[in-house]
Amino acid sequence: MNDIEILKKIVCDEMDITIEDFENNLSRQFRKYVIPRQIIFYILKNYENMTITAIGKLLNKDHATVVYSCKVIQNLIDTDKFLREKILNCEKKYKNNLCNYECIEFEDLKTILLERIKNNEYLSENIVKNYNKFIAHGSI
Repeated sequence: MNDIEILKKIVCDEMDITIEDFENNLSRQFRKYVIPRQIIFYILKNYENMTITAIGKLLNKDHATVVYSCKVIQNLIDTDKFLREKILNCEKKYKNNLCNYECIEFEDLKTILLERIKNNEYLSENIVKNYNKFIAHGSI
């Protein structure tokens, strides 16, 4: 499971929807599915070194949708206590997931990296950063 799939699971769990429902309703405009999608965009924008366009492509949306989504989520954080708590929980869980790569052994990190390259999967900035850290410290 790559970081994007993990983020989807975190957000879907927090928002009480199944990943299957989320995936099957990506083009639907029901609040039940739009808010989780917007949360994913918001978290990726804040924690990954990706362009807005690249973030949009992950869920088949254009860059304008990502920009708008991030503004909506920031507004919800500022105005809606209930959703703010859910969004902050998602952020915390995602950050904790990224931090797990900080404590990983080099061989495990190398295996994850090579597997994702082989499958042409997304590489989070955190995985690459930690791999480069091992290289810089001569841990290979």
